[in-house]
Amino acid sequence: MLNPSPFFLRLALTAGLGCVLAASLGCVQTVKGQVHPALRERSEPVRRVAVAPFVVGERLRGGGSAVADGPAPISKTQTVPTEVAKTQTVPATPSAGSSAPTGRASAQPSGLPTPSRAETSTGLSPDLAAQLLAAQFAQRLRERGVDVIPAPDVARALEAAGIRGRLIPRQVAALVREKFGADALLMGQLNRLAEREGGGAGATRGATIGFQADLFDTPGAARLWTGNVDETQRPLSENVLDAYRYPGGGSRWLTAEELLAWGAKQTTLQIPLY
Repeated sequence: MLNPSPFFLRLALTAGLGCVLAASLGCVQTVKGQVHPALRERSEPVRRVAVAPFVVGERLRGGGSAVADGPAPISKTQTVPTEVAKTQTVPATPSAGSSAPTGRASAQPSGLPTPSRAETSTGLSPDLAAQLLAAQFAQRLRERGVDVIPAPDVARALEAAGIRGRLIPRQVAALVREKFGADALLMGQLNRLAEREGGGAGATRGATIGFQADLFDTPGAARLWTGNVDETQRPLSENVLDAYRYPGGGSRWLTAEELLAWGAKQTTLQIPLY
């Protein structure tokens, strides 16, 4: 049960500086990021990112445990979700060699469906969770000042180009460069998903999420950066410094959707864009 005593609440309030220090020392690590050699060789900042439809990992989709041990790495190909929601289109740029448009792409987050109360009370489906995760990444990238082509627009471009089923980063990177003038491609995979057991005020188990996000250069698809998140919310009473990272300072149990949104935000803040 998550019923923090006044002592723990006061301790959490005074632990903020300590949490920041612990995180800087590597004691609390939400995102495991890896910079690849191609990023060090890149001379230009990332200005326009295409977000490909995020996919569900084979272990999670195959009916195995939603909290299987550890994330599975993204393979060289990915499978597009069966359904991608409709949203406003982003004007395509002229073919390679022309300058990319300077206007913002889709001022609002991509129009992915908001789960109903019934869906959120019983837990998100992996496919819907992957769509929501991609939308969160698009929104957070915009907040960092980057032009974004959201996943539904990329999915329509893939469909128009006859690219279906498993995605090859090189194919997608070349397409988004040609169609949208994107200078980077973000691909992601959802590997773990489990809803909390209980309510926000008290739960027997916290929500679990796990995903990987990869940033590629365009049009050649050189991998620039990889981020992994593998997280199960733990109670405030178990580790104050750890619980303080969560929205609300660990004073309530998050839904899987909330934990995904938090994970996407933490990951996006670490993506090296400049």
